[in-house]
Amino acid sequence: MAVGVYAQESQKVVLFIEGYGGDTTGISSFEDIGSSNFASALRQEGFLVQSTSATKGIDIGSAQVLVINRPYKAIPQPEINKIKSFVESGGGLFLIGDNKKWNIDPVINPLSSNFGIGFNGNQLAEPIENTKDDVHNLLIKDFSNHAITSGVEVIGYFGGGYLTTTSENIVGSTTKESWIDINDNSRLDGKTEPYNKFSVIAAAEYGQGRVVAIADGTLFENLNYGNYDSNKLAINSIKWLSGDITESADTRGLSLSNVSTVYKYVTLYIILLILITALLAFSVEESKQEISKNIKQFVAAILIGGILGGLIESGNLPYFSALIAGGVGGNLSVKKFTHNSHVLGAIAGGFSTVIGVLIGYLITGKVGFSFIPVNPLTSIGVSLFLGVFSGALFGTGKRSVES
Repeated sequence: MAVGVYAQESQKVVLFIEGYGGDTTGISSFEDIGSSNFASALRQEGFLVQSTSATKGIDIGSAQVLVINRPYKAIPQPEINKIKSFVESGGGLFLIGDNKKWNIDPVINPLSSNFGIGFNGNQLAEPIENTKDDVHNLLIKDFSNHAITSGVEVIGYFGGGYLTTTSENIVGSTTKESWIDINDNSRLDGKTEPYNKFSVIAAAEYGQGRVVAIADGTLFENLNYGNYDSNKLAINSIKWLSGDITESADTRGLSLSNVSTVYKYVTLYIILLILITALLAFSVEESKQEISKNIKQFVAAILIGGILGGLIESGNLPYFSALIAGGVGGNLSVKKFTHNSHVLGAIAGGFSTVIGVLIGYLITGKVGFSFIPVNPLTSIGVSLFLGVFSGALFGTGKRSVES
């Protein structure tokens, strides 16, 4: 039976499932490893926080989000099926693991595997200069652009394991210098201990619901809650799981709510390009004549470059697509020009890049780079600059023949 007061109509319920051995991590525990600070922060955000004992069977009730924190006693299959159905029907699930000394992997994986996520409790380590005083006290700074990492710059990851999942689910990762400290001796033991970039935070969608998984329970303990940006990650995760934040897990940097801003910038850029082209064409008689004579080729080249760039953009390669769109558009548009070909090529390259960005958005519904954490409008600005540069570089026309 759930413990807590009844939810008001507008309140969303976060239900902590206790009784799988992690009792001291519960929301009523004020111990260092308790979750009372986490629960208190959720209440301040307007959530109704409840707990239920798994030993009597899970009573999900009216909950929107379930939290399972470091379970180390087996979850019965009927309960796994119930949780799976809950998520599939639109619920949120927050899974928190830890290192292997708690024997969590064989307990949590039968549940998490339903959502394409695996927990591995072997501790991760990094060179001491990348950590907080100990090779196992990692400082995670590599986050994808996702709703749950909004405002999160660094989290302390103390003695946690890692996750196995598909690339689109990865939200937080270690550096490439980290390794799996299988022997627990705080040093890298040659080929027996793999070193690479490891996933530590994942966010996935399943059916109509959502799942967040983190392989270190110390993040949300009373002792560490609020250190670095763990509190932001915790609250963001619950909000995303509850549907308060509607951004999807594969967001590539720009949510639909910002699309009008993109169109505004793109429109201004197009107007600027048209003005520059007009001024250039009408100030240099030869350029005016060449554009008029080859206008179909000029426009066709811009469209070809834009379409090609858009297809590449849809493959999550916006900067590369800008270079290709600008280069192709700039080069093809001025093949027959003898005057100002590099300048006109730059303008054509800019047009092609703008078209490529818009086509990429129409195909994917997203704009920007998923694995470079920059502001999406900055990403678009860089793309436009690269397109203009590429157009100028490859905008080589015919050499004029001197009599």
